[in-house]
Amino acid sequence: MKVYTFSAVGTYILYFSIIILMPILINRAYKKNTKFWWVIAWLILTIIAGFRYNTGQDWALYENAYSNLVYHGGNFLKGLFNIEISFKLFSWISYILLGNSLLLFLLNAALTNFFALAGIYRFKDQINPAWSVFIYTGILHFMQYNLGRQFLAMMIIFFAIKEIVNRHFIKFIVSVLFASLFHSTALLVMPLYFYGISIKKGGKYTQLFNILFYLLPIAALLSINPLISIAHKILGNTKYNSYTLSGNIRFGLGMIMQCILLFLVAACYKRRKCGLLNNIALLNLLMRMYVLASVFFYLQYIMSNFGGRIYLYFIPCEILLTGSILSGLKLLTPSGKIRVDFYQLLLFAITIFIIVHSVLTGSHGHVPYSFRYF
Repeated sequence: MKVYTFSAVGTYILYFSIIILMPILINRAYKKNTKFWWVIAWLILTIIAGFRYNTGQDWALYENAYSNLVYHGGNFLKGLFNIEISFKLFSWISYILLGNSLLLFLLNAALTNFFALAGIYRFKDQINPAWSVFIYTGILHFMQYNLGRQFLAMMIIFFAIKEIVNRHFIKFIVSVLFASLFHSTALLVMPLYFYGISIKKGGKYTQLFNILFYLLPIAALLSINPLISIAHKILGNTKYNSYTLSGNIRFGLGMIMQCILLFLVAACYKRRKCGLLNNIALLNLLMRMYVLASVFFYLQYIMSNFGGRIYLYFIPCEILLTGSILSGLKLLTPSGKIRVDFYQLLLFAITIFIIVHSVLTGSHGHVPYSFRYF
């Protein structure tokens, strides 16, 4: 296979073009009420992510894992990560059909972007999905260049949010189990169903669930050292031996921006400046998920990999939550007067800053971009 590597400037042009183009395609699909442009958007995102070569922090790790699996039976994989059955299956399919790892990355990208876009599509009648696609492609899409396996599991859980709101217990559990085939940490999300239905149903158990879920991070901190010791004894020589509990908290740009975002989202939520007012149960669930995402985001500075792994399953809620808030942003009143909600406008500005900063810094190892082809 041949490889073409973009320059840094070419990479930035490619990425920003995708971020701008995807909402345009989805907005057209939204206005025309057609699935055609959804499929085109899915194909573009899948091709860009699936055909990448040596792009992303974990690309080389997965490439080495693929080689060790198909050529050495996986004997050298201990200490890297535990292989879920999906990774083995995709690796062998790719090896049998192409003799290289291309299909491994392509299948992962196809499923990831399918569940991401399908999760947004499920709520297209309640919000303008173009804004949610803008959030996904601008902020979260590049995570799959670094967190391939877990990011797919994250998008499956994101897709299953509607099952919580509709109280489809079996469908949600099946979704979680399916997600765990790609990353076993997805099993941690199972209690989210009971939290979600308590919000919709209300009643005497709602407050109890709220207390339990907000105390969960504190309980995790108190029990993390014993859990690490148990993991070392049970798992032996694996990557979990490097997991530690750190006492250092770094107040960097990420923590500051997350704090600002949480304040702005909460302000818009309180003022009902969003497009999900016709689905209060979903809106309340997304807001509480976003609070939990912020809590675990802060705790990852203390809990290292543990906090980060949990945080990742909650943060996709911003695709719908922030997207619904921005979809209500209007610069002019029906009479033509300028009237802008300050919190919505500031949230939009911060979102643009985060997107530009994420792309330019290449935080997920996505710069420069290389494309492999036949």
